[in-house]
Amino acid sequence: MEKFIKILLPIILVVLIISLFLKPRSEKRMENIAHKELNNYLGEGFDTTNYNVVGPLVDTKNAEYASFQWYKVLPWGDTASIYIDVFKRINSFSWRDKYFWPRITMNYQWNYLLGSISKLEDVLPLRFKEKVYLNAQLRLYPNHETPTDSTKLSISPDRLFFFLEEGFFRVLDKRENHTIVEFFEPVGDIIYMNGNKVDTISSVGAKVYVNDYLEVLIEPYKVPENLW
Repeated sequence: MEKFIKILLPIILVVLIISLFLKPRSEKRMENIAHKELNNYLGEGFDTTNYNVVGPLVDTKNAEYASFQWYKVLPWGDTASIYIDVFKRINSFSWRDKYFWPRITMNYQWNYLLGSISKLEDVLPLRFKEKVYLNAQLRLYPNHETPTDSTKLSISPDRLFFFLEEGFFRVLDKRENHTIVEFFEPVGDIIYMNGNKVDTISSVGAKVYVNDYLEVLIEPYKVPENLW
């Protein structure tokens, strides 16, 4: 009997390894893992009542992993999404193998679900320091266009001003005539010379100008490293 058990145990161990690790996870099992990962993420310091996400949308076409997407349509029409990729097979027996650690990614719009972090008055440049009450009179510059040929807005000025009103930005620096801010998503392109060719980078940074008529002009800006 003892000899039989010694023979049987390795066989059972091999079967367990094959069934638990070498055999691809079922879609149902991967979805359960993704749900657990989502709940763990949303429970870490966030008010889960702000989310009310819909999903998951399931994509199993990738050979390595299945992707599970939860989303919420924002009031202005954009969609905030979170993606959890659960790997189908084990690649090694290391605990750091991707098999044991689902991958979580979010799009830029997900940041809006975390709430505002600033107030409209925060965009007032230094010369308005003693006139914070003026924030109620701020309005978008008429026929707003980007003020230079080397920048181009990718989000409409009306939408950007709405983000300022809602506090969806962070102040990085204040100057006499403008304030440098970071938005929650890229707001425009910066066009610059890179050697002999013209390159373009997308930026979440912007300069916010306020003139004497309390009109706001927003220009995409490549923020220097020392301001981050």
